[in-house]
Amino acid sequence: PLFYAPGYWGRIGNYVNPTNIQGPMFNLGYDFSPSFGVNLGGEFLTPARNRYSAGGLDSEDCIYRVLSGIRWDVAKNFQTSLEYEGVFYTLDNTRYGGATGTKVHPTEHYFTLGTGLNLTSATQLGLRWTIGSFNGHGALDVAGLGRYNYNSFTGSVNVKF
Repeated sequence: PLFYAPGYWGRIGNYVNPTNIQGPMFNLGYDFSPSFGVNLGGEFLTPARNRYSAGGLDSEDCIYRVLSGIRWDVAKNFQTSLEYEGVFYTLDNTRYGGATGTKVHPTEHYFTLGTGLNLTSATQLGLRWTIGSFNGHGALDVAGLGRYNYNSFTGSVNVKF
């Protein structure tokens, strides 16, 4: 609890390498055919330890995460996907200047459209367009980051060895 673990442990919305969290999670996926599938997931996370005094999560804080997506292989060498991630926080508002015992509920939403073109059996070109939004609901208004939206367009080359 006194240090961050080295390496990359994933992310929850814009929370990179989350530590000191625990809770149930599920991920379900079903392929209706070899070229079409869906997935659904969720997480209910709470702090493993009360790290509020060190700037971390309070024992009463919660993070809820919802994931969903569809995959469609348009052709043998061309795939598309549409994904959603929603992150919903319940945080102690005291750290943001609110009254003692009150809660604040920031939210994050991400919609991602992805494509992949297989050039060979070992090489794929990928493109992803993400539309994201964050609403601090009063949590980060002091820093001027209370609400924002963004678009991101990324490309990748994946090579299997």
